[in-house]
Amino acid sequence: IDAMQHAVKVIANASYGYMGWTTSLMYDKSAAELITALGRKFIEDVRNYVEEKGYTPIYMDTDGIQIIGGSEEEYLKLVDMINRDFPLIIEYEYTARRAVYFTKKKYAHMIDGKIIAKGFEFIRKDYPKIVKDAQREAITIILKGGSVDDAREAYNRYIEKLKKGDVTIEDLTITEQLGKKLGEFERLTKASAAAMWLLEKEGIEIHRGQNINIVIIKGGGGINERARPAEFYDVQDCDLNYYIQLLIQVMERDLQKLKHQI
Repeated sequence: IDAMQHAVKVIANASYGYMGWTTSLMYDKSAAELITALGRKFIEDVRNYVEEKGYTPIYMDTDGIQIIGGSEEEYLKLVDMINRDFPLIIEYEYTARRAVYFTKKKYAHMIDGKIIAKGFEFIRKDYPKIVKDAQREAITIILKGGSVDDAREAYNRYIEKLKKGDVTIEDLTITEQLGKKLGEFERLTKASAAAMWLLEKEGIEIHRGQNINIVIIKGGGGINERARPAEFYDVQDCDLNYYIQLLIQVMERDLQKLKHQI
């Protein structure tokens, strides 16, 4: 069912996008504007509706609404009422015990000891494992009631591991997809740099759509210029200072947001 829902969502979003693209065969400016206007209207109507019922919306986007002020049983009844009173199909997902919100489409919920997150680096492929592990631990600490200082200590433990070189090549590996044919890139990306190295040095051709495991090695040039396929390098080849700075950037960005929530 989830796969079917995802497929329908992708097709619907793509169709909407093509309607608003001026060179598309499906271009229909009025239809695209109508879809956008109806989306805004229903979001605002549902927000007003739940407020009238005594609940407080704390987050809304095109994917749904998150509210506080009731029990799980009351939320289930509310969903039934919305589906009855609006031409929509809204589903109840879960009741979170704690949550943190950073920006639009970037938040994390704690549900029965499990974290459900959206938009965070630790659920993305294009960040190294050590950064993702550090962030996941820090966010878990916060969701379990810990302080910002506790979260900072968690980050610092991972920074120390990098400084000591106490990491594996898997900790440093990121995964990127080659989005185009090599000859079509207007600028160098990590994936295109690693793919070109594989072709030139090993005679291995990477095709558009394939994923590449990448590390950043020591040396001159920009970061993307130093992207290499992880399978051919060891930890001592990697630019650990790059990973330290990346982790610090993520840490400071997260802690700055958390200071305003706790």
